[in-house]
Amino acid sequence: GARSRDAVLEKDLVAQLAARVRLALLASGRYRVVMTRVGDINLGFNDRAVAANLARPVAFLTFHAGNLGITSPRVMVYSYRPPSPPLAPDDVPSGLFVPWAKAQLAHLGRSRELALALHQQFAQIPGITADRPVDAPVRTLRSINAPAAAIEIGSLSVDEDASVLTIPTFQNQVAAAIVNALEAFRGGHT
Repeated sequence: GARSRDAVLEKDLVAQLAARVRLALLASGRYRVVMTRVGDINLGFNDRAVAANLARPVAFLTFHAGNLGITSPRVMVYSYRPPSPPLAPDDVPSGLFVPWAKAQLAHLGRSRELALALHQQFAQIPGITADRPVDAPVRTLRSINAPAAAIEIGSLSVDEDASVLTIPTFQNQVAAAIVNALEAFRGGHT
């Protein structure tokens, strides 16, 4: 994991943020939250996908922190982009059994909508740089059978201090933005 000049570790920062998001979602009274990783363990992509897919989520979010340049705090949101060449209609799974490598393909449009809803909420947080969502071959998203997005906060760099990312007020703003984004994404439905 990434590490900042002031010794903020990616794994600690992401664990703090995920815990705050979990609490904010539970406090809304509208969501059941299933964590695919708890504690300082490193599960493989397939193990995370199994846990997520068994829960039959309305949305899947994965959190990361990294070197996003000298601007901090900064948030990037990613939705899955399959490898090239472009997909043929027969490549998108629609049956009961879906190959792991193709699970996200049926949700690409909704995943982009989720990413955009997240971006719109992050952009409202004062002092934050929220870049437009990007489609990328994020491996963590590939096998998720639901709308999915990756959220990366930063900047964690050996050349920069990242203490602003650990401030509870900042993390609570990010958590509230995620709750609001999910509400907008779902159209206010429970």
